[in-house]
Amino acid sequence: MTMITASMLYNLVQCPHRVALDQHGDPSQRDPVDEFVQLLWERGSTYEREVVEGLDEEFVDTTQYRGD
Repeated sequence: MTMITASMLYNLVQCPHRVALDQHGDPSQRDPVDEFVQLLWERGSTYEREVVEGLDEEFVDTTQYRGD
């Protein structure tokens, strides 16, 4: 079972085919991820974590749950 992430929901809104290809497409046909893209992903994740840590609102952290 695949965990649904915020990135997957964003991709679904932008292009439903992207989500299908990410889950069921041939990985060998994907472009390689270069160092710049990897850096953007890492900085984006860091930024998201900092924003969540700075929230003054109560929320439920579901990151601990995996699978079913």
